[in-house]
Amino acid sequence: MRDVAANPPRRLTAASMEHAFVRLNQALVVALMGSMALLVFLNVVTRYVFNHSIIWVEELTQYEMIWVAYLGAGLALREGRHVAVDTLQDLLPALPRKLLRTLIAIALAVFLLVLTVLGFQIVAFTWNQETPVLNVPTGLPYLAVPLGAAAFLLHLLLFWRAFVERQFEHADDPAGEHDDEQHIIEGDRDRDRNAQGDCGPLRRAFRERSGRGHRRCTHVRASVLARYQRAVAASPCSSRKGGFQPSSRRIRELST
Repeated sequence: MRDVAANPPRRLTAASMEHAFVRLNQALVVALMGSMALLVFLNVVTRYVFNHSIIWVEELTQYEMIWVAYLGAGLALREGRHVAVDTLQDLLPALPRKLLRTLIAIALAVFLLVLTVLGFQIVAFTWNQETPVLNVPTGLPYLAVPLGAAAFLLHLLLFWRAFVERQFEHADDPAGEHDDEQHIIEGDRDRDRNAQGDCGPLRRAFRERSGRGHRRCTHVRASVLARYQRAVAASPCSSRKGGFQPSSRRIRELST
């Protein structure tokens, strides 16, 4: 009994640590991007207004761009923004698709691990050299490679299950409406399973939609709700005794 009671705090702690890690990563990227914009703007003003250029701005902003690229790669993974050809994955059934995604995640993790090790080696090799303008160790720009790869690997490990299931985060959709549409689409893909009498996917889609997604939003778009209701009505699960039938009260709660 004590073990069961002790598990939720550990899960909450792990979730809060992951949230803090993501926020820190985002803050670093924002700070680097903001300083780049400010320095470039300041350099343009001094060059054309005061006829004086800040010579170290160009080199510094180039190095900052490298850091932004590597530190932002893990965040892009969480939102599914990396270029990918997923035509084959879409043609596969659920189980082979999941196995393929798992193999992709393993290959990606191995690559990032190797990149981290080799990155630290190149940093050690170039640390005694100096950059042309700033006269700082050349290893500082190269340090973005191993640290960025390590952060990317940590993002992948924390996001492993969601990556395999292609449940990406959406920073540009704070209301969670994309999650609703994604659950409906996944429910449509599992229509064949419903026709065979398996109500699990439809039940899970409704539960996730009414729980995790709607803790973050206060309304549901009418089109999304209409698609969901049509999916329920079209499924034999809604008419079979003991099948999945969400109450009208729950539907009204989700539509308000």
